[in-house]
Amino acid sequence: GLIFRKLPADLKGSLGEYFDTIKRSTTQLYTLIEDFAHYTTMSKDETIKKQTVDLNQLTDSVIDNIQESVEKYNGQILISDLPIIQSNSSLLFPILKNLVENGLKYNKSEKPTVKVDYQKTGTSHQIIISDNGIGINSAYHERIFEMFKRLHNRSEYEGSGIGLAIVKLSVDKLGGSLSLESKEGKGSTFIIQLPKV
Repeated sequence: GLIFRKLPADLKGSLGEYFDTIKRSTTQLYTLIEDFAHYTTMSKDETIKKQTVDLNQLTDSVIDNIQESVEKYNGQILISDLPIIQSNSSLLFPILKNLVENGLKYNKSEKPTVKVDYQKTGTSHQIIISDNGIGINSAYHERIFEMFKRLHNRSEYEGSGIGLAIVKLSVDKLGGSLSLESKEGKGSTFIIQLPKV
């Protein structure tokens, strides 16, 4: 960025494409390093402290954090009335952030829409995140949670290939389970089941 700003105007036009490529590659590498460091830290076998978590406030924080993506993809996020539960906000935040942001990113509709719903069962809290995106072929429903497993070229969709691995690891550390309902072209629904405390 600094070098590009110092270039004479006549060179900016001819070299702009190269600088854009460098910028995209650097951003991709930075994201990869950050996500990998986050995954490595989370992989440590530490006891998770449960705390009171207001899911409404947490979801608001997630939306604030990804506001740039919401505007970039012209998306909307619909939130049901969510409860206060006993869990861990540090682990729930990346779960919600990754799933909501993916719902906007992997989406070709005119108005990318992600819904965050809640359902209570006898033994668990269910957080349900659904979108109207491109969907996922059933053959890949397990594979997408593996680190660095990507279903799309980076030139088509940005990302580190670690996001859903972080989601799965976070859910596991909370003692919960994660399931996916999706078909190509029909959107995706991720169901997070967290044990009641």
